[in-house]
Formats: sequence, C-alpha cells, structure tokens
Amino acid sequence: MTYSNAYPKPTKKKRVKRGGNTRTKLQVEFEDKEIYGCEVCKLEYEAGTINAPLAGCERLDPAHRHERVEYVGREDSLWIFNQVIQAGRGHHTRLDRDKKLREQVFILLRGDDTLYE
Repeated sequence: MTYSNAYPKPTKKKRVKRGGNTRTKLQVEFEDKEIYGCEVCKLEYEAGTINAPLAGCERLDPAHRHERVEYVGREDSLWIFNQVIQAGRGHHTRLDRDKKLREQVFILLRGDDTLYE
C-alpha cells in the first residue's frame, strides 16, 4: 500500500508565484519578536520539566495549529503568526501526534484560535 498526500506542500515555483517564500517572511517575524529557538522547549524549561533543549530541537520548523487539510482554501492562514509556532523537530513530531497537547501549547503561546472566527 502506498501513501499519497492529498494536499502536498507547494513547490518552490508556486511559492514564488504567490508572493515569495512565506517561510522566510515568517522567520523575520519570529526574529522581530526575539524567538530564536524551540518555543515548546522554552515552555517546558520555564515549567521546570527539562533542564536543556531536547535532542533534535536544534533544527527548527514551523508547527501549525491545525492539520494541513484544514487550511485548504485559506492558504494565507498557514503563515499567520497566531497559527504557527517555532518548534524543533523533536517537539514538532510530538505535536503532530498529540492534538490535545498541540492545542494546549498553542493556547499558552498564542492564545485563542482565530482561524474559524
């Protein structure tokens, strides 16, 4: 059995066509807000559950609040600051698997969800 992603990530050509690399624009916004590392590691450090960043969290990726299918028809919402956190690969995988944890983290970091308002 083969797996096919119904909603793949856009190609570089499509990203450029719709106004440049949105990930780069989001990175600038993170830097303006002085977010340079995994936000989940920072939360856990402040709570006292870890003493150092997790292994694998040195590589950062944007983690989205919802599944990709929920952004179909509203691709511009994929890159709104309220819908994305900076997460290391270790935490990104955990957030993808555990929806309750993901929503708790987003409420702590970004507040309420504005996608469905």
